[in-house]
Amino acid sequence: MGIQFFVTDALRFTHTSMGKTFIDGMESHIELDGFTARHYDRLMDILSFGLYPRFITSAMKSLGTRPGDRILDLGCGTGRNLSILYSLNGGQGSYHGIDIGEDMLNQARQRFRGKENVAVLNASILETLPFDQPFDHVTTSFVLHGFSHSQRLDIARQAHASLRPGGTFSFLDWSPADPADWPAWFRFFFRRVECPIAYDFIQHDYAADFEALGFRHLSIHPRIRGLARVVRLEKTS
Repeated sequence: MGIQFFVTDALRFTHTSMGKTFIDGMESHIELDGFTARHYDRLMDILSFGLYPRFITSAMKSLGTRPGDRILDLGCGTGRNLSILYSLNGGQGSYHGIDIGEDMLNQARQRFRGKENVAVLNASILETLPFDQPFDHVTTSFVLHGFSHSQRLDIARQAHASLRPGGTFSFLDWSPADPADWPAWFRFFFRRVECPIAYDFIQHDYAADFEALGFRHLSIHPRIRGLARVVRLEKTS
């Protein structure tokens, strides 16, 4: 759903202290509620000077979904990304979203009111997903960096288990990088907005790490001058 952070109920990894959330000893901004959650889409548009809608629409186009696909969005938030995919595919297919933030999900429910082929539910993406039928495409956007390395692998395993053979798993997130190579404006942004656990994320190349879980690399689409990217993987086994 964009640069979003949501709380997981995987208590064996997570605890909160003084209003902050820690995963494996590193602070993570994974909980979003209250005013920010209720006005998330508007805030994203304002903070990006109106550029975010074009950015996220372009990213969703690069996923390569098709009319009739069965699609799952892990960490769907307000449902904005699912709504874009719905429009791109002419409303054909079925669309499912999972998030654990009720303030976000309430907006998604309003957004998709009356659309019988769209369903969003409150659940943890670290738990066994409650679906009987496999998906053609599983996607997640700016979610993985809010978890620990082991949890990111667990999320990829959940995506793999939810896909049909040949189905695709895509994720939009920050690119692997050495912060010293970033432009000064982005170093400032990342330091002010992101959390320590996000620095752990950029030290790994998950396009390669996830291949060991039964995926084949399909494509990488750089975004924001290479600072972010859309990675597409195909389930092979």
